[in-house]
Amino acid sequence: MAALVAERTDAYERRTALARVEHDAGSLVADLEARAHEVETTLYAGRVRATKELEALQVELRECKRRQSEAEDQEFVLMEQQERVDAEIVAMEARRVQLEVQAGELRAVIAAEEAKIDEEIRGLVAQRLVLDPPVPGAVLTLYEKMRGFPRLGGLVAVSTAGGTCAGCKTVLPILLTSRLARGPVDDVVQCVNCLRILVA
Repeated sequence: MAALVAERTDAYERRTALARVEHDAGSLVADLEARAHEVETTLYAGRVRATKELEALQVELRECKRRQSEAEDQEFVLMEQQERVDAEIVAMEARRVQLEVQAGELRAVIAAEEAKIDEEIRGLVAQRLVLDPPVPGAVLTLYEKMRGFPRLGGLVAVSTAGGTCAGCKTVLPILLTSRLARGPVDDVVQCVNCLRILVA
């Protein structure tokens, strides 16, 4: 979209420059036409008798008409160039509208996907709230925090099978393993080495 905006800005600048030059060419044509008419009036009015003056007027008239013809040709070429630039601008505007429609459709798809994800999250949260036995709030809070620790590799809660931490393989103190074996605890029990949450 940014590239299209830049192209359209460039096209408008070219259109403005061409319009300015075409206006100047049109003014020159009008001036030359007026001067040619003035010379013709003087030439054929019969007021000038001297041969040299008549010749000079004829030369000036031919020069005015020659320059007028060249200016008219230039004006025509400039008008054609303006038409081409106008066509470019129309095409770019159509492309801009198309891109905006596509962007709107993509935003709608993203919003729909986000709504689905939000619904899935709500479902998972609801499932977690009815876990049996319920997980203590302190454990859930710590779990959510530790999920952001890269060094844990996403493995936050681990078992203590064989008296070791399943995360870092550290042999755990008997006090910790026996405490977990007695049943659910209200506070968080963590590995003394990697600090992962320990579950029986």
